[in-house]
Amino acid sequence: MYFPKFKSFQVLIPLLKAHNIKQIVISPGSRMREFVLAVEEDPFFTCYSVTDERSASYFAIGIAQELNEPVAITCTSSTATVNYYPGITEAFYQKVPILILTGDRDPYLLGQQEDQMIDQINMYDRIVRKSVHLPIVNNESDFWYCERLINEAILELDHRVKGPVHINIPVPAKITWHRDKEIEKYPEVRVINRILLNDKFTSHINEKINILKDANKILILAGQNTKPFNTQLLTSFFEKYNCIIHSEHMGNIEIEGRLNLSMLSDGISESEFDEFMPDIVISFHGTLGITRNMKETFRTKKFEHWHICENGEVVDAYKNLTTVFECSPNTFLKYCIEHTNHEFQNNRVYHKQWLEKYKQVNYPEIPYSNVLVIKELINKLPSDSLLHLSILNSIRISHFFQLPQQTKVYANIGTDGIDGSMSTFLGQTTVSDKLSFLIIGDLSFFYDMNALRIKHIKNNVRILLINNHGGNEFYQQPIMLATDRSLGARHHNSAKGWVESVGFKYLSAETEKEYKNQLKEFMTNKTDAPILFEVFTDTMVDRETVFAMRKGIRMIFDKNAKLKNTARSVLGESGIKTLKNILGKK
Repeated sequence: MYFPKFKSFQVLIPLLKAHNIKQIVISPGSRMREFVLAVEEDPFFTCYSVTDERSASYFAIGIAQELNEPVAITCTSSTATVNYYPGITEAFYQKVPILILTGDRDPYLLGQQEDQMIDQINMYDRIVRKSVHLPIVNNESDFWYCERLINEAILELDHRVKGPVHINIPVPAKITWHRDKEIEKYPEVRVINRILLNDKFTSHINEKINILKDANKILILAGQNTKPFNTQLLTSFFEKYNCIIHSEHMGNIEIEGRLNLSMLSDGISESEFDEFMPDIVISFHGTLGITRNMKETFRTKKFEHWHICENGEVVDAYKNLTTVFECSPNTFLKYCIEHTNHEFQNNRVYHKQWLEKYKQVNYPEIPYSNVLVIKELINKLPSDSLLHLSILNSIRISHFFQLPQQTKVYANIGTDGIDGSMSTFLGQTTVSDKLSFLIIGDLSFFYDMNALRIKHIKNNVRILLINNHGGNEFYQQPIMLATDRSLGARHHNSAKGWVESVGFKYLSAETEKEYKNQLKEFMTNKTDAPILFEVFTDTMVDRETVFAMRKGIRMIFDKNAKLKNTARSVLGESGIKTLKNILGKK
């Protein structure tokens, strides 16, 4: 049997088999020659030769309708692809699942007078249900991307409504014609399946429940969510299955079994993470804001990932996605609970494994810095208040600390952009009577400062502005300390004049004593004006304090570490000296 040397075909052909696409209508041309040779010699496929692409697309419709299954069509590049238009248009309006596989040339040569090359990206646009353009596979990332795009495209052939789908495949000019004796089988590919709420849902999900019952380490990732959610179902799921639940503040979940692993994941190296690796990851709701170390580590490991979302979108955040459940999290959880015996219970071994590390966290003494400022505010937050976190540092630092119960947390982490945090917060406070707090840095504040002119602002607004005269996020890497001229956007501005001119009460602090003295007034719910509290801190102290907090976490995973040596290795001699001066230590 012929095995193609071109990597995209090595991914495509096994996935066609996995998704049970057997019928292929072939039109002549050299671009897809390796693919054609491979499928013609493979007994899994039934191939048909139709010279005219106009006829080929209609011919495929007839096969698909009679067999009631998807049919693939393939042709070479340039105007051959255009000839598919009439048949694909018919397939679209008749809702017939036709998989269009078009060969293409090297994308770098588009518009460079390359022979037989036109722009084929999204060429069918409004007459296909999805269109993807494959990368030329040169490394692992390309392989994953190619694999994911093919899965996404094939899944759309019959997603709710059937119809044609387009996969455009760039093929370099120099590919082998001979049989590659070194290749004896196709590489292992990952198949992504989608389970919908239909007649087949029960049988498919029952298979998954059996997998859950056998799993010892299940990790639930509950992302950002501000909508109503039945947390009792999540509690019941935790009680039955061997799982832990990870959710950040923005997940707005307060239940037993929930651990905020964001800070702990910062302290685990890739090799140390092996003993904590889950067998299955189940994700739902929105983005996880700061679990970057965990995300990057997951992308190097192997496990099953199930994603639950109502629109059935393929979200392969950890490069291990195997199943998409097109339903609400409540539906999934309820079904899993109801179809398990009452005596089936979580042994809590995996939960205890994480909980032991969680309890060992012991932060160093915190100097006057953005960390201390946020810590003191969180400690004094009234229950049932609203908290909006601007991006990056505000979110990261807040996760070092536990929030009061019934605190509703928002953040613009859909895009994680610097713009709009304050405007969004003010919109929330306008329609809420809760005492509402925004933690924001100076760059984000000054970017969105015009929002303070909105005339609907109420007296329940409390804005904590941490002004360290620049973007502290940009000073996390040592090279930035010596080279920054623009990225950190250094400045010497204050918000005082502006906020007072728009009717805010203005408070400020430059020391820990001043901050704590003013904090009581800032937290009061009895005021005749909204309040902005501008707290000035030092960029370098802020940076080094965050590093020290992170190292305090890493210590619990290093049995031989000593805090002094660890801190010195991270902060360096100058950093240690700075912290000692701040803390008044010798």
